[in-house]
Amino acid sequence: GIPISRADISALCSYENDSLNVSKFNLNYKNISLNAKGKLKSIHHTPVIDMTGETDLNLADLADIPIKTNIDWTQISPKGTVALKIIAQGPINPPSAMDLNADLNSDKVSVKDVVFSGLKATAVLKDKLLHAQVKTESYQGIINFDYYADFLKDNFSYRGSLSINGEDIGAMIKESKIIAQQHEGILGFNLDFTGLGTNASTINGKAHFKLDQAKLSGIETFKSIGSLLGLGFMSDFKVDDASGDFQISDSKVTTDNLLINGPQAIIETKGSIGFNQELDLKTTLYLTDDGAQKTRSGTLENFFVYEDNRYHTEMDIKGTLSAPKPDMHKFLEDRVKQQVKKAAEKTVNNLIKAIFKQ
Repeated sequence: GIPISRADISALCSYENDSLNVSKFNLNYKNISLNAKGKLKSIHHTPVIDMTGETDLNLADLADIPIKTNIDWTQISPKGTVALKIIAQGPINPPSAMDLNADLNSDKVSVKDVVFSGLKATAVLKDKLLHAQVKTESYQGIINFDYYADFLKDNFSYRGSLSINGEDIGAMIKESKIIAQQHEGILGFNLDFTGLGTNASTINGKAHFKLDQAKLSGIETFKSIGSLLGLGFMSDFKVDDASGDFQISDSKVTTDNLLINGPQAIIETKGSIGFNQELDLKTTLYLTDDGAQKTRSGTLENFFVYEDNRYHTEMDIKGTLSAPKPDMHKFLEDRVKQQVKKAAEKTVNNLIKAIFKQ
């Protein structure tokens, strides 16, 4: 906790009828100040609290609080000031029997230099049932988060939802440098989830995403396909629009309809990505006219099928997100079957022509 010798504490209290009335309480520690008031009733029987605490907290001061946590504040680098109000009511023994109500508001905060404005958050814990809500704006987008948790059992259960609408990921990445790849695009994302306890393997859910006016730079799976087929545009892939639905279960995220439309190619993907980043994907790549013109004729002849007036090819991708590995054995096996089929069709066609010439 906070060393008393380092904190300034003042209080104005009165005791009457087994109740402690706190008309004023102030705690100051470095740049952190907390003000509270309320009462503690039935002190010698079943103590019941009814207290309200308020603080204007500079998030940069969180690292100065001498309470051990697993959070590395230097890595998160929170900035900005929040107005926090907490109301505690109910029996204090055990503390879990108390009801808590919290409100947090801020004009502007940032986490790892990702800026959020108009932040409003509430949390209500009553009868061991928690409901939390967060609403904020970020890079032209609107973010809403809703969370419910049931602590009535030892292994608590939870459910929630997250929606992101109109987020300019290019502006976010450029300003925050949260990742090295300079992706661009307008993101829409919706997620519903449930789970039990702290074990990630219990998470189940479904999600939908939409991406418009985008550029995906340095995506390892795209780069692996581009390297295999000699398609330079895959490393800096332009996207007209993209969408997909995802299911979350058994410690993996699965899709059967991921579709990415670009001026050079159209990518359809089915399969799964594990929580451990393992890939099990089947991807079909369709070249547009522009993409075909930018592809060597030998590549088109040997590695693509020309059907319905466009070139396409399929491949399975294993490995991990950071080190994807196209299944070369299956890919080459399929290409050999393709060449044999083309040769057989050519032989049959030549034979038919020869018969009809007679």
